[in-house]
Amino acid sequence: MDLKSIEIISKMANEGEIEFKFFQDSARIRIKSDEFDESLKNYNFDGDRESFADQLDEFLTLAKDVALGNPTEEYSEESIELIKNNYLNDERINLINLQLRSHNNILEEVDTDIITKRSKTNSKSIISYNGLITLITRETHVDDVSDYDVLHLELTKKQIDTLIDELSKARKSIESIEKEE
Repeated sequence: MDLKSIEIISKMANEGEIEFKFFQDSARIRIKSDEFDESLKNYNFDGDRESFADQLDEFLTLAKDVALGNPTEEYSEESIELIKNNYLNDERINLINLQLRSHNNILEEVDTDIITKRSKTNSKSIISYNGLITLITRETHVDDVSDYDVLHLELTKKQIDTLIDELSKARKSIESIEKEE
């Protein structure tokens, strides 16, 4: 893989123009730019879409192998160092490992809304407010969007506080473990 392509793809990912999801047997690339060909020119990519796709395949394989801790000898030390320095931060390494090694459902998307309960006799009279959290999850080996699971949870303010507290505890535990390493 050429070093310039590693730099370009890393920069595009860091700037949010492309996004990657890893599955046990494949990867999905999401291009967020409506003007993709123009973006390639702006990044001074010398090839066409097909050669860029080839470079993306190599990039994803290299990123996956390095994140999992087993880069192959087919890649130069310079390529490995470049992808580590330009793309693979700790969060991305954790995410790739989660997407490839978890045996549980993993979170794809989260959304929230506010729900009001109104009186049946007077629709202007609000009885209560609740939060609605929507969690979209998938099994790590599933890359078909139709197989994703959707969970809607309606929560009171107290339940939201409990959820936040539990997630905060989990985060603090992770941070504590990271500091020990």
